[in-house]
Amino acid sequence: MTLFIEPGAGSAPIVRFIESARHPVDIEVYYLSSRSILGAIAADHERGVPVRVIVDGRPYRMAHHLVAREIARLRASGALVRTAPARFEGDYRFDHAKYAVFGGKVLIGTANWDYSAFHRNREYLCTSDDPRLVQALHRVFMADWTDRRAGSMVRGLSRRLVLSPGAEPKLAAILGQPGPIEIEAEELGDDPALLRAIARKGALARVLLPAKLTSTDRANVLRLRRAGVQVRLLKVRPIYLHAKLIVGGSYGFIGSENISRSSLDANREVGVVMTAPATLASLRGEFRADWGRANVGR
Repeated sequence: MTLFIEPGAGSAPIVRFIESARHPVDIEVYYLSSRSILGAIAADHERGVPVRVIVDGRPYRMAHHLVAREIARLRASGALVRTAPARFEGDYRFDHAKYAVFGGKVLIGTANWDYSAFHRNREYLCTSDDPRLVQALHRVFMADWTDRRAGSMVRGLSRRLVLSPGAEPKLAAILGQPGPIEIEAEELGDDPALLRAIARKGALARVLLPAKLTSTDRANVLRLRRAGVQVRLLKVRPIYLHAKLIVGGSYGFIGSENISRSSLDANREVGVVMTAPATLASLRGEFRADWGRANVGR
């Protein structure tokens, strides 16, 4: 498994992933507007490598004409494009995944495929050739492409896959691993089980959030601090904290899941469990650098 960190890596890991394909490429992503990635898709099309893309048809607060433009540009690149199944397109339900798969390789991350992700945000991406993870994501994509349920198709196939709907138990287990845990999140969210799991860690948990919080997040921060959890806030500039990261001594996680009920129980979301010591060390190092730049906040 190879880890990439934004901003810094840019769109290059995704471009290389797409351009290296010798088999059809399947992409499921909340939003895709990066010109370099569109160029890589067009290059695949020109050399006869098919690309299929599923995008969210109703991204949060995004105007319809912008979504229509995104889809038109994708189709102009030669990709076959569909919007997400209707069950992920209701009020506060989204296809929020960010992954790609071809042949024997996958790419999973926290980043939407747009300018902000690669130039302004803290994001994490990884590639893997784990065969069971690859097989699982092939099945997830085909389920969503054909509007079928994916859960039974991947159940028990890969311990590394964190799939929503249904991600809460696996993330709760990662949060409950022995020893300290460190969390970066765009929002603290409202999932009671995960908030309890963090609170049970007390001072062994460190949580980093953006400085701009909702009233719900502020209330939950106060509850966590009362339980002894350490919480700091990172200024929106120069880096916006869009990451979804959990890292401890035994397990790490990156993916599209936020710590919210809709993200864990209603959306299509994809994440990955990491266990390699070198990868965990890299995640901890990045977290601690961000932690050092953050303010305690109120």
